Amino acid sequence: MQADGKTKRPYYITTNDQEIFGFAGLWDRSKRDDGTRVESCAIVTMPANKLMSEIYNAKQRMPAILAREDRDAWLKGATVEAFAALKQYPDTHLVATPVSTRVNAPKNNDDYQGATFYLSNLGMYSVSIAMILLLVWSLPA
Repeated sequence: MQADGKTKRPYYITTNDQEIFGFAGLWDRSKRDDGTRVESCAIVTMPANKLMSEIYNAKQRMPAILAREDRDAWLKGATVEAFAALKQYPDTHLVATPVSTRVNAPKNNDDYQGATFYLSNLGMYSVSIAMILLLVWSLPA
């Protein structure tokens, strides 16, 4: 929260133990009665670790971030192996940097919302969407 007690503070979250990290996700393709295909995906969430509960304390949850060594189990393993890959990511491996509240306001639909964010006390910092990889597990047909 901001000093006003109302405005939520956005954060840029990164990991300090892997340059590119992945969220566990589910993907499914289904067919409607009229024959059209529907593709759906969702990010798996789990109870928040200490850092995330301080930042996002209303819902006490966070995305399921996969450790590098658990990616194959999530993507290619049997159901039991994939489920075992879902572990609370250690808060010691997450870095939370406050960013401008401009990123949370749809009215700020300008280049600022693109790939560059002004980070508090860091000046300009380029953020590549490729830094976050959504690893999806396809549901059986």
